[in-house]
Amino acid sequence: MKYLRCNHCNQQIPLKTEFITFCSHCSVKLDNSFQSWQKINTSKTFEDYIAIFGEEEQIAVEAKPKSKTSFAYWAVLAVIFAITSIGGGVLADYFLNHYEPGLTSSKILDNDWQVYTFGDELMVESPYDLKPFDLPLPAEAKGLMENVEAYKSTSSKGLQIISSYFKLKVESGDINLKGAASGSIAQMQMLEGISGFKYTDEAIVKGKKPGILQRGSYFYQGQSLAFTSVIFADGPKAWNIIAIFPASDTSGKEAAERLVKSIRFEKFIRV
Repeated sequence: MKYLRCNHCNQQIPLKTEFITFCSHCSVKLDNSFQSWQKINTSKTFEDYIAIFGEEEQIAVEAKPKSKTSFAYWAVLAVIFAITSIGGGVLADYFLNHYEPGLTSSKILDNDWQVYTFGDELMVESPYDLKPFDLPLPAEAKGLMENVEAYKSTSSKGLQIISSYFKLKVESGDINLKGAASGSIAQMQMLEGISGFKYTDEAIVKGKKPGILQRGSYFYQGQSLAFTSVIFADGPKAWNIIAIFPASDTSGKEAAERLVKSIRFEKFIRV
């Protein structure tokens, strides 16, 4: 049997039926229930849902605190949810204010790109200014973080970029790269108004740090969109960059690929 992890209390719930809507531990309504997920993914089955969200049972031991892995898993998903929700929000704001999505100017491919550093190590080149903003994290998640940084592009149309870095406190454990990447995709699939979600992923390495590169497409409010996302993890640290652009935007796609290729890791000492 597979289990669903409650996005509120982090406890596992047996996936005995597709009609589970409340957590049997904390009694709070599940945001990641099959019923909610299928409203967005209308062609998907309960088996598809289990393949994405189902986990093997983790035997709990009484009178012992939650494992570091459990804390890390919950904290990372909280950050990813905030990041992907903001990503959806950026798109929502854009499409509400424009009849059709504009395309990325080809001029940015010839312009000089700026170099940004995140988390004292990851360096990336961007065609747009990347401005810091606050992620709306739950207080519990903030308590597990030693540091969180988030930035988004100032572009008004076409390519949109969101970059983030987060580091867990030592007692919170290490970050699982595969789990973080899978969680990112799962959260994007569940954003309201998204359908026809398709993606591929591949393992990459930058500066001896393992990463997962994901490319995909989906429909949002009748518009066909594409994205490129890359996430790296190193112990308690993780870096994530998401680029979103119209599917027909060749300049946006080329810029997103150049963005990923420019990533490098160098130890940077702040003064």
